[in-house]
Amino acid sequence: MSTWDIDIGEVARIQELATPIAEDLAEHASDLGESLGTAIPNSGALAWDGDDGGPGLVGAALTAFVQHAADRLESVAERHGRSWQGAAGATSAYAAGDLDMAAAAQRAGTLGIDFDSTPFEKPGRR
Repeated sequence: MSTWDIDIGEVARIQELATPIAEDLAEHASDLGESLGTAIPNSGALAWDGDDGGPGLVGAALTAFVQHAADRLESVAERHGRSWQGAAGATSAYAAGDLDMAAAAQRAGTLGIDFDSTPFEKPGRR
């Protein structure tokens, strides 16, 4: 195993700085969901011959956007959470002097994550 040289105080400082940012991101995602949930049914309808109709073109487009974006946003949240837990666990184990446990925690935080892919489409791809 390679040697580690972690500044535990700096890791704690970064975690302290990043926590409110992550909380803000979660709050904004929740607000977006609420706003879209209100916008979709209030964006008009397509109706013929007295029928109440279904969602209008804007509502249909918003629905398609929500379906498209939801999986990607969940993927970002999962990656963030797993990376955060792996880094925190590895740092705690390192601070306790258990380098094997630190390495295991670091690996566990990244298992199953394909860092070469992105949950978002690359420019030019459709």
